[in-house]
Amino acid sequence: MKVGSIVECVNDIWEPRTLESVPNRPFKGNAYVIRGIEEYKHGVGLHLKEIHNPDIVFPSGMIAEPSFNIERFREMTEIDDLVAELVEEVLQTIEA
Repeated sequence: MKVGSIVECVNDIWEPRTLESVPNRPFKGNAYVIRGIEEYKHGVGLHLKEIHNPDIVFPSGMIAEPSFNIERFREMTEIDDLVAELVEEVLQTIEA
């Protein structure tokens, strides 16, 4: 996966603390575009073009926008990409 890749959320089950601190989350079955990739000691997190959240204070003291574990997503195939591309076009039309 890389910035610009289209991914599908495959896991949208959240811990209660995430539900409290992260108001905007991906939903299973929805397609998203990766806008950023963060590497942490415990794994890799994705920032998604369609989802923005306010910065939070992490237990380590770091302040940043929360990212979503890469394991919650799968990169879409070529056929999936065509469908997602159409979805992206529709979203851009709606945003305009």
